[in-house]
Amino acid sequence: MKRLLGIWDHDLEMAVRDDTVGSNHDQMRKFVDFIKYDTPSYPEALSMILIRFKNSEGISSIHCLNLLDLCMEQLGHPFIIYVDRYNVLNMFVKRVHPKVL
Repeated sequence: MKRLLGIWDHDLEMAVRDDTVGSNHDQMRKFVDFIKYDTPSYPEALSMILIRFKNSEGISSIHCLNLLDLCMEQLGHPFIIYVDRYNVLNMFVKRVHPKVL
């Protein structure tokens, strides 16, 4: 099993926080595109990628799950999303890699 090799630190507000669903989805897509196209060393062979978000006040776990689904759909990798203010990491690990826990 491959190791967790990719780590991105990002401001969650830019990725998912918005008042409207449409804009929210557009922001998430921009974030995924940033990883996919603007990261020179995007690791094609990784088995798992960790995205750790900061400044996550006001962000719900539903936002996080939506972003997780979009990342997996667009990038094809199992993702773990860690949000500083919420204890949701285990939920994502169980959903993506049940055998890890």
